[in-house]
Amino acid sequence: MNLKENKFFGLLQTFIDKSASVVSFLILVITLAVSVQIFSRYAFNTFIVEVVPLVQQSFAVFLLVGGIYITSRGSHIRVTVLFDLFGPRMKRLSKVLSLICMSIFMGILIWQSSWMGLNSLDKRETMNGIYKFMPMYPLKLFIPVVATFIFIVGVIYFFKTWHSDD
Repeated sequence: MNLKENKFFGLLQTFIDKSASVVSFLILVITLAVSVQIFSRYAFNTFIVEVVPLVQQSFAVFLLVGGIYITSRGSHIRVTVLFDLFGPRMKRLSKVLSLICMSIFMGILIWQSSWMGLNSLDKRETMNGIYKFMPMYPLKLFIPVVATFIFIVGVIYFFKTWHSDD
């Protein structure tokens, strides 16, 4: 699915593509940080605790933005072995059930992560350990924003592919 058929959707797809391109470089940061940690563990018999939060937060951002990108491209995982066996009516029912499940899951995720993010912002939550200077609330506030994007793109995908399997 490519959203560029409509002007608004085209701008949305361009924004998603550019964001994903920038965030994709985080995999290099993650790889470098984990490699340094592995090297220090085996070469110097020491564990670098400071690397763990960096890897966790980088991976979280990478997965969140990757989720938007995958959903916008229609590249998410489907059980096509079963889906391809269905007739047109069953495929539509499957799509409706998938939309309902996605809506419930994303609704709860948006609701809970918003509450947690605002609570974190209110308390100016920071990370533990050596990274006490790093705030946690930007990442926690980023989750409901990304979940909202994924929900919107998922609904758009549902309506754009409604007649594709007839």
